[in-house]
Amino acid sequence: MSDLRYSDVAAASSQILPSSPHPVPSCAQAPPCGELLVKDMLAARLPRARGCSLLALGALVALLIGFMRVVWRLAHLETRHRWAPVPPAPDMAGGPAIPKVIHQMYQSEQLPAQWRNGSAAWKQLHPDYRYVLWTDASLRELIAAEYPQMLALYDGYPHATQRWDASRYAILHHHGGLYADLDLRPVRRVDGLLRGQHALLPHTPNIGLTNALMASTPRHPFFGELLRQLPAYARAPFGLSKHSKVLMSTGSTYVWAVFLRWAEARSRPPPVRVLPHAGPSRAATPRHGAQDASHDVPNLITAEDWGKCSVCVTPAVGGVSRSAFAHGPGSSWHSWDSAVVLWAFCNLELLVAVAAAAAVRLVLGRPLRQAIVAGGSVVVVGVVHRVLALNLLETFIARPLIWLIMT
Repeated sequence: MSDLRYSDVAAASSQILPSSPHPVPSCAQAPPCGELLVKDMLAARLPRARGCSLLALGALVALLIGFMRVVWRLAHLETRHRWAPVPPAPDMAGGPAIPKVIHQMYQSEQLPAQWRNGSAAWKQLHPDYRYVLWTDASLRELIAAEYPQMLALYDGYPHATQRWDASRYAILHHHGGLYADLDLRPVRRVDGLLRGQHALLPHTPNIGLTNALMASTPRHPFFGELLRQLPAYARAPFGLSKHSKVLMSTGSTYVWAVFLRWAEARSRPPPVRVLPHAGPSRAATPRHGAQDASHDVPNLITAEDWGKCSVCVTPAVGGVSRSAFAHGPGSSWHSWDSAVVLWAFCNLELLVAVAAAAAVRLVLGRPLRQAIVAGGSVVVVGVVHRVLALNLLETFIARPLIWLIMT
């Protein structure tokens, strides 16, 4: 064994084991084992990843379709109940009329100088109307006397604006008539606006409806619904600031949400029921379903008809020509968060451009494409917003989101 050399062992091995027809690759030629493992894992997971992508795409499409259905539904409900003037007629006896009473409110009977001319204009143009200026004391007396079940909620509101909002619904529900904010000054009589109507709410070029100008007959069911829903919306955690909390708990956004639910419920045909033992007089009385439904649902005055400009536009002196009102300085309840919200609302193009640029930067990381997408976004949004008078933020984002949150 000691005489056995390594060369002899190698020669014997080569005779016993035939050489492989495929050369074994060297370490430099062979792919790393880690790379092969990653490729095998990716190949195995590729079908699953494609399936997840398809599911995500399908969910996104379904979400967009559902969102667009909400957008269409909101627009349909508001368009269906749009206000139209009623021409004068000698036989206008189709139900109770809106009383000739004008309601306004302030903390005390001493109005600031900026609003005294408006109050005087109401009295001068409507001498046959009764004018009532409500104060904080008389408003609380009304709630305590006519709506005692609301008094604890009324006193518990953290902001005075919420009490003023709730009070105006109680005023119209109990007395009827027309309520107007102090910054609204009439430029002509409002008879044509109120003629033949049972309840009126103004549309705003901002988001939703507004409670700055309202009118109704006494005990109108919609204003009763506004009072009935106040406790539920007061307990809901709406908003993180004073502005959003006031709007959603008692203010104009609250009116808009209650109106949409109210109008939707009364837009469905009533179920057919057989009433046994109906007397001849009951059987002979028509239901007037469509007419009654139109009386129950307030009509919406367009922004052009009541002269309200967008918060992003400085109102012209004297108001809009077709409107019966001129608008003075208002929004006395606004605070610092109101300025932030309104700035974002009025600078939609800038926000869209920043968001688009940030998205392109994160996804593509290319400054040129970032600039092109940002500029294109500004142009598209600006054309739609300015030329077509369609606020994309309000129509496709804010209104559906607020509706979903509040309902």
